[in-house]
Amino acid sequence: MLDMYNKTTGKLTFKLEGENELNVRNFSEMLIGTENILKKITNVTKDNASLELKIVAIKEGSFEFDLLAILGTLPELFQGIITAYDLIESFLEWIYFKNWLKGEEIKEMVSNENNVIVNKVDGTNNTITNNININIFKDDKKIEDIDKLFVALGNSIPNGRNLTLKTNDETHNYPSSIKENLEAPIKIKPQEDERIETSVITREVIIKKPDFEMKSKWQIYIHNKLYHVDISDEVFKEFVISGRFSAHNGTKLRVDLEEVIKYNSKNEIINLDYTNILKVYNDETNLRIL
Repeated sequence: MLDMYNKTTGKLTFKLEGENELNVRNFSEMLIGTENILKKITNVTKDNASLELKIVAIKEGSFEFDLLAILGTLPELFQGIITAYDLIESFLEWIYFKNWLKGEEIKEMVSNENNVIVNKVDGTNNTITNNININIFKDDKKIEDIDKLFVALGNSIPNGRNLTLKTNDETHNYPSSIKENLEAPIKIKPQEDERIETSVITREVIIKKPDFEMKSKWQIYIHNKLYHVDISDEVFKEFVISGRFSAHNGTKLRVDLEEVIKYNSKNEIINLDYTNILKVYNDETNLRIL
């Protein structure tokens, strides 16, 4: 498939400090999550491009592995061509940005020719300079779509592990809080012509990935769409932590959860999200589990 493309390559090294081992599921989900992000960034940037991601080395000492990104672009696309290096730099800037944002609300984003300045509600700002990301950060829908993939990546990182990312001569070190900062979705303060309504609804959800230690968000499906949610039901949390609840991919639960709907000035729904499970019912009797 890539033979007809102009190829460029770039290497990205992941290192998780601590034990020299990693849960197989965490490892596979980190790999798939990274691939999903890089492919999404590629797709929203160039229509006629193909990305291949390979593991080229797994090293001893903490847990460290190298990924090789092979990016192909059609020969006629010389104008505005992107390289694998550009793609990896885009990925790294996203990680840095999410760690800086820490889940706090964005007040506004100011687009310029050579950058996008992101201002938080607290008055601090960060400048997006990668050419790929400048294009992405001018489109709220692209930001939302890619951010959801970074939330999933954060969910796959084990608790309590520092993260180091390396490419070429660059090294980026992040404390264990990078996990929760990646998991926190980007929140942009609504403009005056937008409004947000939050309500509580009762709905059946399908579990994709539970966290039996209750330290990170659960992944659930609603109408075949994936959401990452917190759980505030303290009784249920204790039930899970004590080992009295078991679930697997596909388990159904009846819950009360927080529904957040954003409307535009024409009263049209522009975003629907589910953020927090407030109560969990027994899925057979519709009574509380405890």
